[in-house]
Amino acid sequence: MLGHGTVHPAGSGTVTATLTAAGKKKTVTAADVLTGTGKGLGQVLGNIYWADAGDGTVNSAALDGSNPQAIVNGQDDPIGVAVNNGHLYWASSSNGTINEAGLDGSNPQTLLSGQGAAGLAVDGSHIYWSIEFSGAGTLGTIWEAGLDGSNPHMIVTGQSDPYGVAVYGSHLYWTSAGTGVAGVGTIWEAGLDGSSPHAIVTGQDMPLGIAAVGSHLYWTNNAQNTAGAGSVWAAGLDGTSAHAIVTGQNAPLGVAADGSHLYWANVLDQAIEQANPDGSSPHAIVTGLGDLKLMAVTPPPAALAFIPSPFDFGQVGTGQTSSPQTFTLANTGGQATGALTDTLTGAAAFTVTGDTCTGISLVAGGTCTVAVRFAPASVATDTATLTAVSADPAVTATAALTGTGVRPRFLYWTDQIGTASGTVSVIPLTGVGTPTTLVTGQASPAGVAVDASHIYWGTVATRVAPAMIAEAPLTGGRPTALVRTGLDTPSGVAVDASHIYWADSGSGTVSERSLTGGITIALYVSKFAAPSGVAVDSGHVYWANSGNGTINETPLTGGPVTTLFSGQAQPWGVAVDSGHVYWTNSGDGTGWRSVRKTVTDGPGYEAAMPSGPGLGGDRVLGCVPCCRSVVSLDHLP
Repeated sequence: MLGHGTVHPAGSGTVTATLTAAGKKKTVTAADVLTGTGKGLGQVLGNIYWADAGDGTVNSAALDGSNPQAIVNGQDDPIGVAVNNGHLYWASSSNGTINEAGLDGSNPQTLLSGQGAAGLAVDGSHIYWSIEFSGAGTLGTIWEAGLDGSNPHMIVTGQSDPYGVAVYGSHLYWTSAGTGVAGVGTIWEAGLDGSSPHAIVTGQDMPLGIAAVGSHLYWTNNAQNTAGAGSVWAAGLDGTSAHAIVTGQNAPLGVAADGSHLYWANVLDQAIEQANPDGSSPHAIVTGLGDLKLMAVTPPPAALAFIPSPFDFGQVGTGQTSSPQTFTLANTGGQATGALTDTLTGAAAFTVTGDTCTGISLVAGGTCTVAVRFAPASVATDTATLTAVSADPAVTATAALTGTGVRPRFLYWTDQIGTASGTVSVIPLTGVGTPTTLVTGQASPAGVAVDASHIYWGTVATRVAPAMIAEAPLTGGRPTALVRTGLDTPSGVAVDASHIYWADSGSGTVSERSLTGGITIALYVSKFAAPSGVAVDSGHVYWANSGNGTINETPLTGGPVTTLFSGQAQPWGVAVDSGHVYWTNSGDGTGWRSVRKTVTDGPGYEAAMPSGPGLGGDRVLGCVPCCRSVVSLDHLP
């Protein structure tokens, strides 16, 4: 017995089946595996369509030009042709009708009369057409109506010989041939309601046909029917990067594009040509035709893509939240999607914060957005997948998301002047959020340092309190005096696991003391050098002498002071990492702009950082003289 039947794909994708033959009396069987690819519900195999004004027909052929045939006869000077995924439309200019039929030309009917339309375009809800002249001595216009011809009305006026029309996404495009003189033709764009009409390409040579698909516009430059002078052009949907992709054509007129190929009608050759989207490999696929006009192609299926994709949120501190990232979902195909459903699967650290896509049908060329944020709870790399699905037709887009949770990094600073004077503040280094004031009421706070649990700074003497090195928890709160004797004008502070270090510009000293108390040890004494910024690493203490323009170091274990650099213009803030010392020069008018660096064990320095404190590193970045000191630390307060 032989099994037989027809397999109907329910959606796009490949379907497999097995055909089996079995003997009735003997155990003998034979089988073959069958495969087929469906294009999705409501989708049909593609065709090209064109109007032939010479014999009054609307014609079709397969995409490779095979099986050319007239599918509508007896028309009165047909010019414009348009198709969607279910119907064929054409404009007969002499009798002023706009007509509709099935894609095979069946059941033709007139939708509108008295129009005199030339170019024609159609989307999921409207028909659009051009009228070259709206009356004696008047300019051309662009019109629209419902798909059933209802409510026809003018949406753009004052056009110079508008001809071909295309619609894609939220925009309408048309050619304006002008006076038919080389160099005066234009390509125009407007909203679907005709709003904001404007030329996006100028200097064209009698542009006629136009098509839009994906990210490109295509049009023909007819060149006044001059043999060999015509061309086919391409540009972005906004008219940028306009350039000829096919030249030497014989009066090209209609043009169509489906994303895979480009098609156009050469009037003098009486032929339909085909090329790749970039214009390569042009060749005739249908010949021996008549008076060719505009043309169309079955729109390609819907195609979805997220932009950007993939996306890495980078490093975000645990307990912090990234700025929302907007993902644009674009339908780069030629047909509308079904109702969309968006999902976000994967790590819980990713959440959707905005969605304009779910529940809508995205038109060809249309876009919507989904916003996602990343808020890691642990130090790890998280992944997720953002997915958009249309069930009918079956179309899917995905975006792979990555983010890494790290120990949070914060920026701390002191303010001496302005509305925030006398404060110590903090903000995440991500820049997300608002500054938090940790401590208030300080007397000209200068220098700032942090460790795993506390923030430290210096204050000057007042009538009621001496100068001191103060500390407070990283979360803020009531400050306490860590060092309150032997100080004049503390201007720089640094800290390591066991000691606090400070520079005192008033007394000319650089000192250290254990965090748990004890005696103060002077590492450097120079009454006239005015030490300011100070930094520390595992082996040395570094400071800037603003009074004599030097950068210095001394071992933590004690020893001689070494001048690393001299001739600086009032150096102030100092920082150090594993290979470099950084400082700011306040006396040469550059402030933050004069940050310099060098390897600690070698001579020489160079300009390193742009304007601003250069947020980064683990220690003091610098001090703006007399008003603000800044430090960053990898730590959650």
